Amino acid sequence: MSDDPLSRWTDRIARVLSYVAAAGIFALMALVFVSVFFRYVLNSPILATEDMMAILLGVTIFTAVPNVTLSRGHITVELFTAPFKHFPAANRVRRLAIDLCVIAMTLYMARLLHVQAWRQYDRETESLVMEWPLYPVTYAFTGLVVVGAILFAARAFRDRGRVTTEGGLDL
Repeated sequence: MSDDPLSRWTDRIARVLSYVAAAGIFALMALVFVSVFFRYVLNSPILATEDMMAILLGVTIFTAVPNVTLSRGHITVELFTAPFKHFPAANRVRRLAIDLCVIAMTLYMARLLHVQAWRQYDRETESLVMEWPLYPVTYAFTGLVVVGAILFAARAFRDRGRVTTEGGLDL
């Protein structure tokens, strides 16, 4: 962990969100197990498991987005990164372009989620079984994507001008 306060805060936020994502995965697993047990062993399905699973899946995905983006856990293609290893200045420009594109695409995803949440609010869209309004959940997901964009922008700002190793999975 770095000494500067910005890095400490981004690392803490990402760590907390990764714990929430892990809890979401565990809760999803437990809910599926309990649902199958009640449905096939006790012949009494649990009401609203599909609604809860859909929300938990979204929680798991959107709490993991900031951590994956912050750690640059996206896929890189070695064919495109290898030529830049011998030219540090070009590699920095490439890295800056990629970082700006990741921030722009993440904010675009947040915008699309915001539009979806607004439509859900306007149309009074509800979950299938429990008839819960869906717009608060979608707005929460929008907020998590914005947090991911902010955390990554802070990381990109911290890493500007540095030649660092590429994160992610090389193909």
